[in-house]
Amino acid sequence: MKPYTFSDEFSRKIVDGLRLGYLDYVEERGDKNKTMIVSNGYAWTRANHIEDQLNKQFLDDDRVTAKITSTSSWKFVCFHINIDGHYIWLVQKPQQTVDSKYLGKSKNGKRKMISQWGETFNSNFQDLFKGHATEILLFETSKADERALDNMQQQGSTSEDSPEAVYLLTYTINDDKEISAVRINLFYNSQVKEIMDLSELNSSSTVVFPQEILDKVDKKDIIDPKTEESMELRFYQGTEQQKKHKNI
Repeated sequence: MKPYTFSDEFSRKIVDGLRLGYLDYVEERGDKNKTMIVSNGYAWTRANHIEDQLNKQFLDDDRVTAKITSTSSWKFVCFHINIDGHYIWLVQKPQQTVDSKYLGKSKNGKRKMISQWGETFNSNFQDLFKGHATEILLFETSKADERALDNMQQQGSTSEDSPEAVYLLTYTINDDKEISAVRINLFYNSQVKEIMDLSELNSSSTVVFPQEILDKVDKKDIIDPKTEESMELRFYQGTEQQKKHKNI
């Protein structure tokens, strides 16, 4: 079974949303650096900006619905995509957090949250991962919360909301603070495998990063994986539907 790949037109919306969100993040963080005595907390908002702009790219597209997943201290967006007879879930994460092993293996009895989605929903593609082993850990949950996670996945695996696959959108930020690579990946059994390289669409995107905006933020604040949101998150309430409206 081969994974479904998005068209260039659809993929360009993903790339442009990613770039617009990153640009929003850099611009706001730079502004806060000037106007606030302490603003390092904004380092944890990059994902919010990116997911917000991805959502805006598809506000008028009935094929895509943004669904919020909540943890005890964090929320992230999973995009539910119905396209060409396929039903895909898409989540985003910087490539740096995968390559740096910052996400590491689970410890102290904690489970992999989104990785578990891969095991549940990407099992039809497990043959693609033979001999391929890039470890990932996107979110963790404590043993005390495993029942809630299991219930959600059991409901998803037996309901009409069960996707045929869950994809991971990753992006690379280079030393010039530019997004230099964008990929869509499958993940299964704590492994990740590229299925689409969107770097060419990224290079040709009309969304540009003005140098005067990039100069507002230090390089170490942009490429350091430790500025990503905490991985020590506790799952507690499943998902809540995010209504698509223009005021998001």
